[in-house]
Amino acid sequence: DFIVADAERHPLPSAHFDWIQSRLGVMFFEDTAAAFSNLHRAARPGAGLRFIAWRGADENPFMTTAERAVGNALALPPRMAGAPG
Repeated sequence: DFIVADAERHPLPSAHFDWIQSRLGVMFFEDTAAAFSNLHRAARPGAGLRFIAWRGADENPFMTTAERAVGNALALPPRMAGAPG
């Protein structure tokens, strides 16, 4: 199955999936505990979980290239620690 849904709220079937994978999605969970709890409930025992997520802005210059390019031309809000960038 391939599902595009809100991992925090989607009524996933219980103990259904052998594998859960996310490419750059988990870093945008609003409530990580709720999302991972829902995914855990939907996973069969021994299921795999694999995901890719960017590191923080200070460790990933690519993520801030456009921001640095505009310099002070835009009034960007400050980054919030632990929030999506």
